[in-house]
Amino acid sequence: MCIGPVYADGCYCPVKSVSGWLKQFGCRSSYNQIDSDLEPFPHVNFTELRKTALQKFSHPGSMSICNYVVKDNQVMVK
Repeated sequence: MCIGPVYADGCYCPVKSVSGWLKQFGCRSSYNQIDSDLEPFPHVNFTELRKTALQKFSHPGSMSICNYVVKDNQVMVK
């Protein structure tokens, strides 16, 4: 069932900090596969990249930035 776009303002996020969210879901501080995949890009500032993407593509309803976590061998989206 598709009702319409989801806006960030309407998201229910009981854990306000990213570090708290990661801790709540039992995320490790690093993952070998991800570290290996990102090795060719040692100087990418993902915080700045996210800010730039939000500025460039900030058109409500036209895109989505999702955070994923792999827990108990399942992919979960926040």
